[in-house]
Amino acid sequence: MKPTRIRWRIWHRRLAWLVGIQLLLWSISGAYMVWLELDYIRGASHTNAKGQQQLLLEQAPETIASSAQVLAQYTDITAITLRRLPTKQWVYQVDRLNTTLLLDAFSLKPLVLQPADIAALANDYRTSESGIDEAPTVLLLTEQLPQEVSFAELPLWQVTYSDLLNTTLYIDAASGTLISTRHDFWRLFDFMWMLHIMDYDERADISTWWAQVFMLLSLVFILTGVSLLLLQLRRLGRRFHA
Repeated sequence: MKPTRIRWRIWHRRLAWLVGIQLLLWSISGAYMVWLELDYIRGASHTNAKGQQQLLLEQAPETIASSAQVLAQYTDITAITLRRLPTKQWVYQVDRLNTTLLLDAFSLKPLVLQPADIAALANDYRTSESGIDEAPTVLLLTEQLPQEVSFAELPLWQVTYSDLLNTTLYIDAASGTLISTRHDFWRLFDFMWMLHIMDYDERADISTWWAQVFMLLSLVFILTGVSLLLLQLRRLGRRFHA
């Protein structure tokens, strides 16, 4: 029968190989997430969330319909915003209890954004530092959302640029507002986050059973190491008193 010290050492070495790899991944992923600024990861340096969609009441043409006319035409309105799109078209954004729609500011007819409108909006959201691509790839998502914007709602416009970071803008189909900005540094951050929390599916659960098992194994690894240390000290003590 093997001595207790040898058995503890065997288990300690086995756990070192099993737990050590995950500990390394935790260290690398944690360092990456701390190293990059969160605002940069979220795309703050790539896009301007306001774009040209700010209130310009003093510049609005006198011939546009009034907000009172909008209120008379629609019910359950929670907010009305006058905007000018990058295509120079004036619109009312009408937020209702369950929906959002755009109206032509002159005729008050519903407006459906087209690919050319979305491309113009996306370029308007882009900052001067990120560069402008006059012909990005514009795709309307109606059936399934990509993993990187799984929180959003369909339909959603996806605008992809051919820059070094493969920047992608996601724009709400109803209002034309910027929902999210994604790029390769964000995608690597998301991958590191997945490794760190060990949620390989939704990447949202910080208490997965995988993480709990490896935390338990890490604890056992520490306990076996402490046990080996105590056994070694005990052995040295016997030699000292011999």
